[in-house]
Amino acid sequence: MAHTDEEGGTGMSRDDDDDMPVSRTEDLPPRIKENEYDAVVLSMKKVNRFGLTTVESQWRLLLQDSREKIQLSGYCNLGPTKQAKIRPQSKLASWQRAVAAFTRGNPKHVTLKSFREYWFRVRVRTVTRNAQGPLHDRDQYSVVHDILSVGGKLSDLSADGLLTLSMTQAESSTPTLSYPSCIPGLGPLRKDALTRCERCDELTAFSYGGHARCLLHARERADEEGQG
Repeated sequence: MAHTDEEGGTGMSRDDDDDMPVSRTEDLPPRIKENEYDAVVLSMKKVNRFGLTTVESQWRLLLQDSREKIQLSGYCNLGPTKQAKIRPQSKLASWQRAVAAFTRGNPKHVTLKSFREYWFRVRVRTVTRNAQGPLHDRDQYSVVHDILSVGGKLSDLSADGLLTLSMTQAESSTPTLSYPSCIPGLGPLRKDALTRCERCDELTAFSYGGHARCLLHARERADEEGQG
């Protein structure tokens, strides 16, 4: 901070202080073009902040022509914590109805965990202001604003179809990071329908003996078995 040196008495000159790296908590979320995208839910949970309950979600956009993993947040406000409910007019209730319409089920049975079983068509918008007022252009960022429709079950989404996994793209550019052909104790490499790694929930279409593994954990297990 600008006044640390004067108030804290660090003993450093101002020039030395200016050259020191400033620790950061996290990067600003990415900003992309406002549009409709296909996406999957990585996580969805309730959080309580400043007396309000919000359902906070993390999304991975499914982009065929990008090697970058674009991850955005989404928010559904449930109101004051002591009175937090999923009201019929709320955004979350609308999302539940979208899933229920796809499954022909009851919206009341759609849990937060249920959203991770599907891929969606979503609308992404740019956040241009916060509680303090308008944001400078450099401080604006993107969020998943709304679910437009359910695209299908995640298990039916092939890695050769809509989603080109970052892991398989990495293999073509970095051969040394390719999946092991076999892992002792698990079995040979098999390409399946898109699912999630058993160790970290990363999207993957590869498994060993029925155990889904992302590239990182496939290599990790192979190294443990001396096959890396």
